Amino acid sequence: MQNNAWIFYLAVFLMVFGTLVSCGGEEEPAMQEESPMEETEEAAESVVQWTEELMQSFYQEIEDSVGNFRQDLENIKAEPPEEESMREEWESMLEDLDEKINQVETKLAELKEKTGEEWENMKEDLDKTVEDIKKEIEELKQD
Repeated sequence: MQNNAWIFYLAVFLMVFGTLVSCGGEEEPAMQEESPMEETEEAAESVVQWTEELMQSFYQEIEDSVGNFRQDLENIKAEPPEEESMREEWESMLEDLDEKINQVETKLAELKEKTGEEWENMKEDLDKTVEDIKKEIEELKQD
């Protein structure tokens, strides 16, 4: 029986060795966890990109508004009031509007150079000016 024991141990050894070999080979890549610093940097980049997209959207909106204001102004100029007394006031209003539109374009160019709180303050002023121009153009259209 001792003569056959070595066959038993050899069989067990081969089974264990075979199992280990079949489980080995290619190692599965370990999950690469990002460090908190990398996660923070990615989040910061996302915020910067989102902010830039928001700013570009605002710039485009204002540029579109200026184009619409100019078109509205041309349409209004095409139909001056018939009464001479009203014409002087009307022309003065158109000049004021044209000046305000020019100021919006200037402020927009300046805004593109600003950041942070300064940008926010200028944006608010620009929004208010654009709303004022819209109201004035609507009043002129109704008259």
